[in-house]
Amino acid sequence: MVLEKIINVADIEKKPIKSLYYAVLITLVSILLGYRVFESSPGFAALSFIVIGSLPFVRKLIEIEEIKEASASNWKIALTRNKPVIEILFFFFLGVSLTYFLISILLPNFGEILFAEQTKVFSGTISHSLESSSFLPIIKNNLSIVMLAILLSLLYGSGSIFVISWNASVLGTFLAAKGMPQLLYYLPHASLEFFGFFMAAIAGSIISEAIEKHDYSGNHFRNILKDALLLTVLSAILIVIAAYVEVTVL
Repeated sequence: MVLEKIINVADIEKKPIKSLYYAVLITLVSILLGYRVFESSPGFAALSFIVIGSLPFVRKLIEIEEIKEASASNWKIALTRNKPVIEILFFFFLGVSLTYFLISILLPNFGEILFAEQTKVFSGTISHSLESSSFLPIIKNNLSIVMLAILLSLLYGSGSIFVISWNASVLGTFLAAKGMPQLLYYLPHASLEFFGFFMAAIAGSIISEAIEKHDYSGNHFRNILKDALLLTVLSAILIVIAAYVEVTVL
């Protein structure tokens, strides 16, 4: 794959912000392909191409991360070690979201056709999450996304990239429709939520990678489970904090 050869995972680990550039590149290519190849449903087609193009990159990233799990000795070290991959996925999310946002702003007619599926959810899940003022419904909605990210990651290895890419595309389209002032309004709690999603995605992915290698015994697998449990718990905590910020602070 040409896109796979362009990106250097080891280099991105040193400079996570490069993941943003990669995300912009693959999103632009995917949107163009989706629009030209599947005119009847370009939105989902573009998202599918983003996921397909990202899988080799994400799989390699998680594989490198999973190998490091063997040296885990405590939860603090595990969390510190997982920080780079969280940053990389964050910048990847930011790149996808930024691309959708700019296209929606700069080419509104084109975006209206291409991002119809993203726009539909404004009155559904995302709208409920971003605009609801009720604490429990917000937590319920976001925890369901966390569970989905873990489940997809566990079953499909890097399946969580679908959740990350979909939410990024919806957020970018949503902010373009609402306008720039809303960005500062949503940024505090949205940042906490998405960091929670990332950690849940990583938790499922590293377990899936270990299971795929049939590594079920010894300290290696126990350390992986410990890392995954830590990330899952922190994910849930961040979701609760984000809901509190959204309801009481904003």
